[in-house]
Formats: sequence, C-alpha cells, structure tokens
Amino acid sequence: MKLTIDFSIFTEEPRATGSATGVIELVAVPAVGDKVLLASPANNVPFPFVGFDGRLTVERRIFTFNATSNAIIILLSNLTVPAESDMTALAEYLERGFGFIVDIYDGS
Repeated sequence: MKLTIDFSIFTEEPRATGSATGVIELVAVPAVGDKVLLASPANNVPFPFVGFDGRLTVERRIFTFNATSNAIIILLSNLTVPAESDMTALAEYLERGFGFIVDIYDGS
C-alpha cells in the first residue's frame, strides 16, 4: 500500500529548516502513535548524522477520496537535526535513499 508521508525538519535551536515529503510502501496503514522506520535507503546512502535512528512517529492520518483517486497521507513527527549544516546530508539521505522531495528553507 502506497502512502504519502510528510514531516518538518528543525534544528536543535529550534529553528525550522525544511520539510520532506514522499511516497513509501507499507503493508498496512500505521496508526497514530506508531513509528515509521526510514532506515533502509536505496543506494547505500549512509545515515546523515549521529543520533538519527530513522524513526519518526505517526501524528495524523488523512484519508482523501474523490472521483478519480484515493490517497492516504501520513503526517509524521518533526525531525531534528543537530545544526543547519546537517541539512545537506539529511537532504541527500532522504532524496537519494528514498526518493523524497526535501525543501530546504532560505537561510539554511
């Protein structure tokens, strides 16, 4: 089952530095409170920084239905990077490893 996921990215300061969205395939729709593990990337892309274990918590689920398509959107917990300088490595990990779209905000 293909699901669209979305989450925000902050630094420890805290400061909003970006967001990520993408499609993942799971055997079932995770419940609110479940963890999604982003730890098996394609292309052997290494973890972007120490302390990131790839787990994000499901905070909301949105089910959309219309005449031409249906979708399930999973909103995940925020991901916190140690510093803005870690955004490049994180973006590479998510884009190359999972095919996500990462939006790095201006000033990051």
